[in-house]
Formats: sequence, structure tokens, C-alpha cells
Amino acid sequence: MRVWKLLVPFVALPLIFLLSMVRSVAQGDGSVATVNGEAIALSEFYDRLQHVNVRDFIVTMTPLTVRTQTAGQVLLDRMINERLTLQWAGKTSLMPPDAEVDAEVARAKSQPQVQQAIASHQLSEEVLKLGIRFQKALYNIATTGTTVSPQDVEKYYKDHIASYSSPERISLEAITTTKQPDTAKIQADLKAGKPFVEVLKAYSDDPGLVSRNGVMGTFAATDASIPAPIREAAAPLKDGQFSPPVKLETDPGGGKPKIVVWWIIRMAHREPPAVQPFPAVKAQAEQAALLEKAGGIRVADKKILDFRQLSDIKINLLGYDALIPKQKQ
Repeated sequence: MRVWKLLVPFVALPLIFLLSMVRSVAQGDGSVATVNGEAIALSEFYDRLQHVNVRDFIVTMTPLTVRTQTAGQVLLDRMINERLTLQWAGKTSLMPPDAEVDAEVARAKSQPQVQQAIASHQLSEEVLKLGIRFQKALYNIATTGTTVSPQDVEKYYKDHIASYSSPERISLEAITTTKQPDTAKIQADLKAGKPFVEVLKAYSDDPGLVSRNGVMGTFAATDASIPAPIREAAAPLKDGQFSPPVKLETDPGGGKPKIVVWWIIRMAHREPPAVQPFPAVKAQAEQAALLEKAGGIRVADKKILDFRQLSDIKINLLGYDALIPKQKQ
């Protein structure tokens, strides 16, 4: 069963609980909660509630563990932790400088997926900036008092070289047919130098592949989404070369016989694996080495959990009392 099907009941609940929330905001002050006197505004809570999604309910993937709270509870719990983290960072002089946060925001906004999320109103620049400030503060809290030597950093880089490498990538094209006798004709035409697209249109019975001029896409050479026989056939190919016919069987279901499709693969382009040199990633490696030596983000999570137990948290929503530290009830 797909993960999203397991979580639909939780994601579908925000509107119901939002209506309850609006009715129960205390004293008309426009806040859903206060954390050590700092208000979490109803408007901020409502805006962010619109963007809660399936990923927000996942605790771990192996094994799959999900939160059983409502969307509103998941969000408010996170917002309380954000306030606590920034408050603690401010009290301990571990707040990231504005210039550092602004630089990271600019880098994030240069990424196409972030630009698209902002343009489609799935993400606001304000929430992006808050998230970056929160993550940097959490990192500072986790690593305070920890140091690493240049030798430690270089060792970390070498021990985690896969993290600084990109795998071999292959761009594949294909001609497919369900008629085995046609495979010899396809090979003969390609060997004779006939244009690939012309041969594709003459023999392929896959309209989708024909509409893409045979383009399958670009993949990591070890991508498990590519059927093993195709990966194996593509492995020895150089740019422009064709594979022998590859037989693949698909099960249409419903007790119908399997469909046999013959694939002739063309290697459009092979991009070799690449490793980023140490000087180019030294800063990232140093941060990662520091965090690993400190014990990971869980060190900061523990500090914030302890701080939460001592904090004054008030919630103005019915049914959200479980988010208040137990000794505060």
C-alpha cells in the first residue's frame, strides 16, 4: 500500500480542526499559543496549516512510523519547538547571524524547485527564512563546545566520499516492438545508417515512446527503476551504440497472458561518475564532521526537550493539551 494512502485520513483533517480552532481562540487576542510569553499568531498558524502534507506525518521510513496527531497538532508542535529552539539559541548566544541566514536564503532561492514552490505559493520566503534560521540554530546548539582538527575534516571527507560524489549517469533511447521478427529488421536498418527516429516510427508500437522520439530519460547507471535486463544491456554501450534485442515480459493482470516486448537500447550519452575535490567541499565536510563528533542533531533535540519541560507554554485551542509539558498541566 502506498504511504499516502495510509496517511490520507490525517491529512484530510486540517479544515475540521481549523474551524474548531477559530471558535476556541482565547480572549480574541489572535494567538493560538504562547511560548514563554512569545505569541504564535493565528494568521501564521493558518497560513502554514495550508501546506501540511504527507511528509510531515512520517517519523521514520524504516520501518514506516507515522504520527497519529491531527495536522494542526503536528504543525503546532513543530512551531512550539521552533520558538523554543530560537529562544534557547538567543539565550546562549548561538543564534545564527542575519547575514549568514540571508546568504543561505539566497542560495536556496537560486534552486529551481524552491523557485517553483514560492511561485506556486506552496512556500513563502518568510517560512523559508524561518526554517533556515531554525536549522542553523539547532546545528549551533548541537555542536557548541565541539571542535575538529583539519585532519579530522579530511578523514571525514575520505570516509564519506560517496556523499561528495555523483554516480555514473546514462541517457537512454529505445525502439520497442511486440513483433520478434521485426527486431532483425530494426537492427539491419540501424546498421545501414537509417535515422534512429525514422526506424522508431516504422516499427515501434509504443505511441508514448514514439511521441518522445524514443527518449527514455537520464538515470543513474544503477537506478533500480530501470529493469535489470535493460541496465545490463546498456552497461557495455558507448555513446551512439545499440544493444542487441532485450526481451521483457509484462503481466497485464486479470488472468491475461503476459505481453512480451522487445527493446533495442541506444546509449545517447554516458556521463562518468565525478567526485567533488576536497577544497571545493571543505566547509561542508567540516560542518558534517563537527556534527558527527558532537553526537548529531539529537544532542540539540535533547536540550530543547529539557528546555520545553521548564518553559511556560499556553495553548488556546481545544484538544491540544497534550502539547503542554505534563508538569505544567
